[in-house]
Amino acid sequence: MSESFGALTGEEFSLLLAGAPSIVGRLVAGESLRAETRFRYPGIKGAVIVYLSPSLQDHSKIRISDGGGLLKSMEGQGMDLSQDMIISQTVFHAIKETEGAFIGGGQLCMDTTREKLVADLWRFLQVLIELLGLRHAKYKDALIQLGKRQGTPDMMGFEKS
Repeated sequence: MSESFGALTGEEFSLLLAGAPSIVGRLVAGESLRAETRFRYPGIKGAVIVYLSPSLQDHSKIRISDGGGLLKSMEGQGMDLSQDMIISQTVFHAIKETEGAFIGGGQLCMDTTREKLVADLWRFLQVLIELLGLRHAKYKDALIQLGKRQGTPDMMGFEKS
């Protein structure tokens, strides 16, 4: 996916997150950009890469995407959305609750405008990272439920959080 996307340096991505007009202007001018974040996918062992591309019809509209990394990572950890209905419902509920976010073409996406880009980029990163953490939340909850069913005390202190 990265062939037609200009790469942002870490510093440029930080500037974009701060709303730097020079970087936002590149998107409005029609340039597609990609940025490697400091976050890592647990299953596919790589950096979370964010793709930003302007609409072909209206350059003030911008699509933010993960390039499909979220779903690949989840599948790599055994959380196939087509097989695990609990994870599937959780993921789609979280995405539905995030204004502008959707799954399209196997990618987590969010459509935004130039004016809302910075705030929406932060929201996009937040939902992406929260979904990456589902594996840990799922197993923590499973341990709590298992302990309750077996009538055993909470030896790990999970119920306190």
